[in-house]
Amino acid sequence: MASTKRINNLTSIEGILRQMRSIYRQTRTDNPGPLSIDDSVKLTNILRMITNVYRDSELEKRIEALENGVK
Repeated sequence: MASTKRINNLTSIEGILRQMRSIYRQTRTDNPGPLSIDDSVKLTNILRMITNVYRDSELEKRIEALENGVK
């Protein structure tokens, strides 16, 4: 698999979205070296999993805050 330059922080949904856009651009262009469709699908799926875990973590924090506020 070709190396993918990590250009974004993956600690926010926006950062993950930027990285997905980067993968898309690398897949569509010849510069700086195209990613294969298979590689871009794999990388995007990993980013999707990170997004799901991030979202679940944020929801868990919010639920805990609501529960602690009620007590």
